[in-house]
Amino acid sequence: MIATGCKGGLEMSDHIHPVDQQLPFGRMAALGLQHVLVMYAGAVAVPLIIGRALKLPPDQVGILVNAELFACGLVTLIPCIDVLLVVLIFLMLSTTF
Repeated sequence: MIATGCKGGLEMSDHIHPVDQQLPFGRMAALGLQHVLVMYAGAVAVPLIIGRALKLPPDQVGILVNAELFACGLVTLIPCIDVLLVVLIFLMLSTTF
C-alpha cells in the first residue's frame, strides 16, 4: 500500500513500487550467485596482493587466504551473537520480575 497525495489528504493505493516487487526465482538466484562471487573475490584479492608484494611462497599466500576467509566468517557471526545476547539478557530480566 502506498500513500498518494490528493487535495483532501492522503489516499492508500494498492500499487506496488518496482523496488518492492519480488524478482522471479531464476533472476534472484543469478543475482545471489553474483553477490557471493563478488564477495569472495573481494575477500581473496587483498591477501593475494599483499602476499605477492611481500614475495611470500605460494603455501604462505594460501594460509593468508584461509585466514582471511576465516576472519570473514567470524565477522559475519558477530551480529548473530549480538542478537542472541540481547535476547538472552531480555529473557533473564523478564523472568526475574
